Amino acid sequence: PPTLIVEDDGSGIEAKDDLMPFEMFFRGNSHDTTGAGLGLAIVKEIARAHDAELSLTTFPEIKGTRFTMVFSKNKLGF
Repeated sequence: PPTLIVEDDGSGIEAKDDLMPFEMFFRGNSHDTTGAGLGLAIVKEIARAHDAELSLTTFPEIKGTRFTMVFSKNKLGF
C-alpha cells in the first residue's frame, strides 16, 4: 500500500509518551523549543480523513523518530 515515512534525528520520544505526540498541544519534555504542539495532531486528522494508519517508532540508541502513515488503497482510488 502507499506509504509515507518521515524520520528525524531529534531526541526521540519516550515510550510512556508514544501516543501523546499526536494530541493537540503536546510538546514532550522540550520546554525550550518553539511551536504550539499542533503539527502531529494535524497529521493525525489527515490520516483519519484518508483512513490511513499512523504509527511512530523511536530509536533511542541513535536518537530520532520515524513516523509512518500507511494509506488505504480503497480510499486513494488505486
